Amino acid sequence: MDISVAGPSGGSGGEVFSDVSSVAPGVSLAAVELRAGDVVDAIRSVYRHGTEEVPAPWHGGSGGELHRLELRAGEFITEIAGTYGEAPGHGHVVRSLSLQTNLRPRRFRVGAGGGVPFRYEVGVDLDLVGFAGASGAVLDAVGPLLRKRARRRGEALLLGGPTGGEGGRAFSDAAFLGRSHGMTVSRVTVRADRFLDAIAVDYVDADGALVGRRRHGGDGGEEHQLTLRRGEYITAVSGRFGTLVDRIVIDTNRRKAVLAAGANFRPLEPRTPFGADYRYEAPPGYEIAGFLGRSATFVDALGAILRPRPA
Repeated sequence: MDISVAGPSGGSGGEVFSDVSSVAPGVSLAAVELRAGDVVDAIRSVYRHGTEEVPAPWHGGSGGELHRLELRAGEFITEIAGTYGEAPGHGHVVRSLSLQTNLRPRRFRVGAGGGVPFRYEVGVDLDLVGFAGASGAVLDAVGPLLRKRARRRGEALLLGGPTGGEGGRAFSDAAFLGRSHGMTVSRVTVRADRFLDAIAVDYVDADGALVGRRRHGGDGGEEHQLTLRRGEYITAVSGRFGTLVDRIVIDTNRRKAVLAAGANFRPLEPRTPFGADYRYEAPPGYEIAGFLGRSATFVDALGAILRPRPA
């Protein structure tokens, strides 16, 4: 059973959690429960086992008002979005969260909002089956768990994230990717030292001719390049973040950690108020084709844009 994780978005505090141990073959998401007031205090997935509902553990504290999104027959979550930022008494946390389904015109939304917006779109052949992130007294960070479904519902780019700080200006490669069909990623260039200073992606057409470049960030740091071979594509982007993106590691379908740049933290270092891990994985049948986030002198926040692989 292939389950992919994206993110999380939010702050770097709290204890890491994941619903992955609650997800089993044949089990579906029946409801999502949230506690929220000025911030999102807690989240819990409720699963359908046959005719019974089995809740996963709560992630977060006991504050706020209880809200429940009940999924009807044939209903599924198509998008998770929200905001993160500084909240008095809590630090950088999830300040609002919204869930969109295929059957409701309005979003199910909790929290006061404010801060940096984030967004995770659920793919045309994927199901959102739970959540991963970090929590303590409140929900510090959150991202989706995605599982491949057997039948496609269509084709689209998927936006995920970002993860990181609140500075800089928002950027996204989505509009460029939407206008340029048939092109592929040929090279990723990053500049980094203690932080991720910049990231750039070169795209080529079927004949290998350069058709465009998307670059975000400043001019500091040392340059690192990843040139993709024929048939090679990006499957995961991971690293560390705090108020900026500290480190980036890129995996492809053929090579692991083929590009690694930025602050040299130990893998799987525990979350601290000064840094935490992030990871964006392409589910089976998808590739990471571009990026979104926030940038100025550095890359303040980073997320991934996923695209279905050619059949």
